[in-house]
Amino acid sequence: MSNGGAKKRKHQEPENKDTKQAKLEESIQELTPRERQYLYSAGLHPVQLKKKKKKGDDDSNSAQDFATRALGSSSQTTRHEAIQRLQSYLSLISSKNGGGISYLDIQKLWKGMWYGLYMCDKTVVQEELSSHMAKLIWSVAGTVQDDIDEANHYVQFEQQALDDEEVAEEEDEEDVYDDEDDDDDDDDVELIDMDAWEAYQEEKEEQSEEASEEDEPSEEEEDKNDPQHSSVNLVCLFVKGYFETISREWGHMDKHRLDKFYRSMRIMMYQIFQYWASRDWHIGIIHMFNDVVFNPMLCEESTKFPNGVRFHLIDVVLKELVTVSSSCNTPIETESFFHILEPYLTIAMADPNKIVQGRVMENILERFLLQHSIFRTVSEDSNNSPIIMLDHVSVEYMAEQIFEIASNSETADRYRSSLYQLHKLYRRQIKENSNIPQAETTVGNDEEAITDQPVILDTAKATSTEIQRFDEQLSHVDDNNVHEEEQHEEKKKKKKKKKKKKKSNVANDIANGSAATPLSTIPSKKPHGRGLNPDSFTDSYINLGQTDPPSIPIATLFPSENYPKGEFQPYGFKRFRNSEEEERAIARMELEESSSYVSHVRHAAEVHRHVRKFAQSIIKPGIELVDMCTQLEDMNRKLVQEGGLQQGIGFPTGCSLNHVAAHYTPNPGDHTMLQQHDVMKIDFGTQVMGRIVDCAWTVAFDPKYDPLLEAVRAATDTGIRASGIDVRLSDVGEAIQEVMESYEIELDGTTYPIKCIRNLQGHSIGPYQIHAGKSVPIVKGGDTKTKMEEGEMYAIETFGTTGRGYIVEDLECSHYMKNFHAPHVPLRLPSSKKLLAHINKTFGTLAFCRRWLERDDGGSFSTNGLHGKQEKYMGALKNLCDVGIVQPYPPLVDIKGCYTAQYEHTILLRPTCKEVVSRGDDF
Repeated sequence: MSNGGAKKRKHQEPENKDTKQAKLEESIQELTPRERQYLYSAGLHPVQLKKKKKKGDDDSNSAQDFATRALGSSSQTTRHEAIQRLQSYLSLISSKNGGGISYLDIQKLWKGMWYGLYMCDKTVVQEELSSHMAKLIWSVAGTVQDDIDEANHYVQFEQQALDDEEVAEEEDEEDVYDDEDDDDDDDDVELIDMDAWEAYQEEKEEQSEEASEEDEPSEEEEDKNDPQHSSVNLVCLFVKGYFETISREWGHMDKHRLDKFYRSMRIMMYQIFQYWASRDWHIGIIHMFNDVVFNPMLCEESTKFPNGVRFHLIDVVLKELVTVSSSCNTPIETESFFHILEPYLTIAMADPNKIVQGRVMENILERFLLQHSIFRTVSEDSNNSPIIMLDHVSVEYMAEQIFEIASNSETADRYRSSLYQLHKLYRRQIKENSNIPQAETTVGNDEEAITDQPVILDTAKATSTEIQRFDEQLSHVDDNNVHEEEQHEEKKKKKKKKKKKKKSNVANDIANGSAATPLSTIPSKKPHGRGLNPDSFTDSYINLGQTDPPSIPIATLFPSENYPKGEFQPYGFKRFRNSEEEERAIARMELEESSSYVSHVRHAAEVHRHVRKFAQSIIKPGIELVDMCTQLEDMNRKLVQEGGLQQGIGFPTGCSLNHVAAHYTPNPGDHTMLQQHDVMKIDFGTQVMGRIVDCAWTVAFDPKYDPLLEAVRAATDTGIRASGIDVRLSDVGEAIQEVMESYEIELDGTTYPIKCIRNLQGHSIGPYQIHAGKSVPIVKGGDTKTKMEEGEMYAIETFGTTGRGYIVEDLECSHYMKNFHAPHVPLRLPSSKKLLAHINKTFGTLAFCRRWLERDDGGSFSTNGLHGKQEKYMGALKNLCDVGIVQPYPPLVDIKGCYTAQYEHTILLRPTCKEVVSRGDDF
């Protein structure tokens, strides 16, 4: 990085009195009355501090004497006043005219300040005190120019040390060769007892060391007592003293006081990054901090720093770095970003604690790619606030460094696989977003930076040596170009051979009848189950250009977002509304066909049609339900191009059998298998931008169940026809019941009337809310006032049964969903907080199941990568259900031995007609 711009920077001038007064009044206005009272009683109120500055004495000796006595005082205000007066003391004592401050004194001061924070109550007071403590690093810092000069010297020192190591290695190799050459001349030399000689020398050295230790202090003690003045080195020692004090006392703190020190570490990291940003993210300053503070604390195997401190630093480093980079005048660039992460990359290579290594992979490397890089997949956090992007950091360079780490000989073998997987994730994101321009990568010296600009040589002014060097460069470039052209031609030949092999293999497969269905083939595959239209084919999507099985995302099939429309049905009162105004409304609706709302609904509906066609092709007797659900959900994610909360699965796949009517999906370890005599309800959803399409059908293989399936399907179609604007919901239920209960079924010689399950209902659908408040009954009676309204979406679903027509909750629960209006409840269990954070980030208010929590991606690869799996979560999940944040949805069952069926469609009430968006050629 060039330092030319950094040298021109000057030390910031102090603010005038008016500016300080304005900021003081503004900070006071932001506080609530209770917070003002807390700060006033603690001695940290801004007005109090201003009065103390007028009355106080800035003499360094008095400040030092006062601090040593007051930091251990039993009075809270006295302790806080001591920390305030340390600012003037440190500024004076560390200046060039002061006596300097030793590392031993720094440790003593931090011990006193730790005690002050340990005894501090109230969150607002803790934050204020932690902020004052962290800002003390500015009191021991030098000027901008002095710090940059010191950092430049440190970089030169590092480079000289590397050169000396290379020279020493070369000399060692030469000595080895010389010793091998001299072996032949040792035959005539009189041998000496080397073991006795070495023992004598070691004994002599030990005696001399013992004598010197008695008279002289150790180097470590000398370093601790060596006074330091304002410099980068003093800032490093000051921060080191802070973290050593925290870590030394970590095991003696109770769990109720840990939060305040977590907050203090986050504030300290923020101030460190502010300090680096004010020095233009100078590499030398970052290296000094890494060598003095972070490498010993995070990376050394013999480190005494507790994992709690390491975990918290790993969690907050990227968040605070992004915050500072976005607010400073000089945003962080690739080189500085990489050097800041060096200690954490060392952890990713070979840390003995696998949990710490996984924390770095998830919270730093993956989070940077998926949330803060230019290729991010998430633009808003759980609070719907925008996530800041590091657009000056090259993802390409970070991918290369991750690959180098994975292939490094010093990397632990058990971490290589996860590092290579992370590199593939980086490459996949780069490939998918190749049209987005990346930040320029210029890491290292500017002279070594690779450029694509042509090299021009002025031969009139150039010397013979320069001309010769230029010719060598040109020949080297030509050789590289020739080599690249040869490689390109070889790749072309290999691709041609592969294509020929594929063509021949396809021809053989077609001849044998085992080939995948070509795009031009007429749909011909029939579903295994019953209850669908007789002219329905499971591979009918090939007419749209889809493969069989489906592999092309729906957005790719319809790049213009002109997705297929659903079935349009007129309202029963159309003859009363067919006016000129109505015709104009029709024209307006045609213009709004491409609106995002309708487009998102139709997108989700088309995904649902393709996925259920695929499901109809694989559902047959003998399949395990967990395998069926996994294949169906994976296909759903692929075709919708799963992207976290923006688009993905609407709710878990329901596959309720026989007397179980709804809300059943296999839990982990459930290996239930579909049988020939079973009646299974398949119910799953797809969502795009929160617009959920809910659709279900019933699978049966025995024709004796046809009357049950026909009755429920006819009742659903009747409910759709009866629905409309201003229609009473009770009227829809009455029409459904009339049709449903006109059917009967004979099973094993006994005739059963088909009944409506009266306590199961359809429902309205809202954005990210599967049950939006209104219920559509399937029996007569109930609420006679609530009506359907224009623009609403409804899931019209009916349930028929041969049992009693009433369901209850039973069996093991698998479906869960966070309440849309969940109350704010303080959680005591850390596991509950962790699980709730995962639910908010991954599912929001959408339904989820236990199988998804135990996936490697925790339910969403784009959100969690491969590190979202939840372990030992049942206690936390039960706690969230008990306090009302999460609602469990156990299976709903009728009497055992009966059979139930379900059909469901999603409709959209438009101004002039209703659109059955989920309608397909199957049902």
